[in-house]
Amino acid sequence: MSALGAGVLPEIVIHADAAGAAYLMKAVLALGEDAFLAEENGRWRVVVRPSSSPPEPVLARVVDCVASCANDRRLEYATLTFGTRSYAVHPPDPPPPAAAVAVSTA
Repeated sequence: MSALGAGVLPEIVIHADAAGAAYLMKAVLALGEDAFLAEENGRWRVVVRPSSSPPEPVLARVVDCVASCANDRRLEYATLTFGTRSYAVHPPDPPPPAAAVAVSTA
């Protein structure tokens, strides 16, 4: 039984930058999950209500979605919370600049 009571699934909450939250909202809705976008004191969040029990498969899809958005640099940061677990997600470091190549005209 869930800590929230029988039949009540914990929500997945993702805090992110404004543009990242908007993109995540679109991506999460594409997964077919019930979600809403909210803002409070300049902090944006996407709240996902898992549609199935157990909720772990939904959590796995949402984590993959957040990771994909981070890898595509669609968000600056995200903190994903599920129950008592919390995960920070950041885009990968940018690649180093390409080395200058000397061109000889001799």
